[in-house]
Amino acid sequence: MSLNRRAPFALVLNANLRRHAGPLVALAVAVAVTLVCNEQMSAYEPPDWVAAGDDTGSAARGIAGAAAGLLAGWQGGAEDRVGARWMRETSARSPLAHRLIGLASGVVWPLTGYLVAVAAVLVWPRPGQQVNRAPLDAITVDAALVVAVSCVAYLLGQTLPFRVTPLALALGAALLGASWQTFVPLDITYSGDPLPPKAVAWAPATPPVWLPWCRAVLVTAVGVAAVLVCARHRRPGTVLAAASVLTALGLGMTQPNGTTASAFNPMEIRCSGHAPVVCVSADHESRRKHLERLVAQVSERLAGVREAPTHYIWTDDTSCGGIDDVGAPWAVGVSGSEPDRSHLAISVAVTSSCDSFYSAETLALYTWLMGRGEGSRKDAAEYGPAALPVRERVEWLNRTFTAMRRGTPLPPLPDVRPGSRPRER
Repeated sequence: MSLNRRAPFALVLNANLRRHAGPLVALAVAVAVTLVCNEQMSAYEPPDWVAAGDDTGSAARGIAGAAAGLLAGWQGGAEDRVGARWMRETSARSPLAHRLIGLASGVVWPLTGYLVAVAAVLVWPRPGQQVNRAPLDAITVDAALVVAVSCVAYLLGQTLPFRVTPLALALGAALLGASWQTFVPLDITYSGDPLPPKAVAWAPATPPVWLPWCRAVLVTAVGVAAVLVCARHRRPGTVLAAASVLTALGLGMTQPNGTTASAFNPMEIRCSGHAPVVCVSADHESRRKHLERLVAQVSERLAGVREAPTHYIWTDDTSCGGIDDVGAPWAVGVSGSEPDRSHLAISVAVTSSCDSFYSAETLALYTWLMGRGEGSRKDAAEYGPAALPVRERVEWLNRTFTAMRRGTPLPPLPDVRPGSRPRER
């Protein structure tokens, strides 16, 4: 008897899954997403999930989201458009079951197309070894986003049952998919040896492994809330949606690097040496000795300077200039694929721009770090640190680095013109 009772439900569900060209929508999504993702991945040799991730993820979310918004939005207002609202009012099924049946096709087919495309991209044979692992946690969040878009589009389609509504929802979902990376970017993160606190801008910490999976649950909860509102359970649906959004915002603000999309692709950092410390990410490890020689050359010029940089960090995310506060370890970023001594001296001397000298003091510091200005009296007059007695030079360098770390104007050079001061005994 129970099978007979369930038969009408199964028949209606089966008919709903086959209507509105759902399988064709899934096929179109699968083909489009597969082609776009494979084209982006093939642009990198060897394949790099993180480098291609933002583009491939945006395309996948945009295409699948647009299909979900179009199909589910159309279904949401279908009863009103065909004059069949009486079926819902007289149905023996509960409002929730009725809505789930109506929504099934809008969720199943776009999601199926997206998952088939992802599976095809994951198993696609590629030459060489991949740089990093596929971000399965980020892919799971994207799948949850497709589900949530379908549920919300169904609700909006029911609320605004106009023929133009599904088109507007498809466009909005495509824009959301493309902009999602702004809020949840797929970035390289770093693990390994500890760095000065504020240097995390150059080496963002890997988020907790559970965080992206929790994000998938929260995104799905937004979709469930939309279904509850559709089924006239407005209070629990509203509470669930508000709780999901607030929880997501709280996690993003309180967890280390909580807005990063994936925890599957950390880059290891290893530090060596002491005063100063040289920290290099795994992709630059083969050039560690080269950087250590450059740092030793620059450090010789800063002997006895207590405010000199304590860390030199080289990752794909580092940029020129120093960072941190007075009294804390001072990290200098090293950028570029092949730094030289001039590049390193610029990184130390210029805190706000890697290619400009804003003052004579900055130029003088750079020149001292490069080892120039020690030969002739003319050079000594132009490049002050070399003409100063050792004690005064060290003191001026300490004051200069302190001002750089505080963001205050650099102290002027003492007058080093010939005859302007007695000779040091």
